[in-house]
Amino acid sequence: MRQRALIHVAGPAGVGKTALVEALLRGLGELVICVRAQRDDSLRAPKESALTTHGELRRYADAGASAVAHYGFPVSQTDPDAFFMTDFMQDYSTAVIIEGDCPLEHVDLAVFVVPPIPDGSSLLVRAWRDHSAKHAASLDAWERALESPDALARFLTRGIGEPLLDAALADPAILTQTRAQMKTELKRLRAAPPPKPTEHWAVAPGYEGIERAQLVVVTARDDDQQQRCEALVQQVARLRKDVEVFKDVLGFRGSKLPIMAVVARLESQKDPGLKKAVARVKRAIRSVQ
Repeated sequence: MRQRALIHVAGPAGVGKTALVEALLRGLGELVICVRAQRDDSLRAPKESALTTHGELRRYADAGASAVAHYGFPVSQTDPDAFFMTDFMQDYSTAVIIEGDCPLEHVDLAVFVVPPIPDGSSLLVRAWRDHSAKHAASLDAWERALESPDALARFLTRGIGEPLLDAALADPAILTQTRAQMKTELKRLRAAPPPKPTEHWAVAPGYEGIERAQLVVVTARDDDQQQRCEALVQQVARLRKDVEVFKDVLGFRGSKLPIMAVVARLESQKDPGLKKAVARVKRAIRSVQ
């Protein structure tokens, strides 16, 4: 398989994602395939096309993309091979830029494009999390595990580990006793009140996904927006630096690497913020090469 960088550009509609892709194409000096990807539940399988009438595809081509394509995929699509086996991925390139929804679980650089935060608003908000559905699903999984020895074995492997499980399986009486104890505990949990909602930090609606980005580009259109843009950059930093925010928004599995956030004027190739964004993408490409 060809080694090339996979760059995903996400963000709300109308914030300048395609304009950023155009700026990257003009500034990278690399052979880049550009893909407009979109989730589509009406599809039964992924579908690729290279419609010359598609707005984003025309803009990619005009900006210098080596190949362009539209890629639709159903939400249930989880096989990354379908993306890599497409016609457009058979072309040579040093990078692939995917704008829109991401059909892959892993990319080399996740970019998020956002406008400045509105006056009186915040990227980070306090929200209430209802744990009832998750709690009920956990109990349902527990109940299903009690239906057969194999299912119970898989369930116990996650809880007590394989060595202890092997010892339990060697003595059927222990397994029978374990199942009886689990049924009693499950009955008690079913009768108990559901867990109470908890207050926590969350990303404001419309900015979902920014917490997983490695590069955030805040698009500024005039000098009056500069202060609000810089305020958003500071709030992006809190996603990694603030312990409580990190725990609530990203959890213990989240990356602690700082997010690079820049304010950029996308219409000017000489803009300092845009130059930093292009340089960050170049580093991602070089790291793969």
